[in-house]
Amino acid sequence: MFFTQPAAELQPPLPFDRHIKRWSVIERELSDPWFHVCIKMTEEKMEFERTLLVSDVGYLERVLNEVAPFGSVFSVMVMTPPWMNASTHWRLEHVLVITTIPGDQSGQPHVRLTVEHGKTYDLLRCKKVENAGVMPQCIYLAPQLDGTT
Repeated sequence: MFFTQPAAELQPPLPFDRHIKRWSVIERELSDPWFHVCIKMTEEKMEFERTLLVSDVGYLERVLNEVAPFGSVFSVMVMTPPWMNASTHWRLEHVLVITTIPGDQSGQPHVRLTVEHGKTYDLLRCKKVENAGVMPQCIYLAPQLDGTT
């Protein structure tokens, strides 16, 4: 989860944006991965891009499912902590494929991220799913540089 201090709120709000708060700094106290998601949206024949900072894999799944009627996800990156990426620093890694994996013997379902250079990360899913007959399913495939998937 991200949070912020009230002093980080940008003032005054823009006249047309009174219901949206803008922040100069956000914080995170957990040493868990989070996601940088870029989306393209079309509204009233105007195309625009947004970048979302997504706190966990549960919200990532939600974003991937909910953006489809209004636009498309064109980039997902995962910010991995040192304990996860086996280095001394946090790393922002380009995600190529996201696959849901049914629960194993423990019954805990997870999501497998495949990042650049073929490295994979398995992250626990926040929601329980019925595993009977469930097969792995690709829920995100990074677009190719030419714009195709």
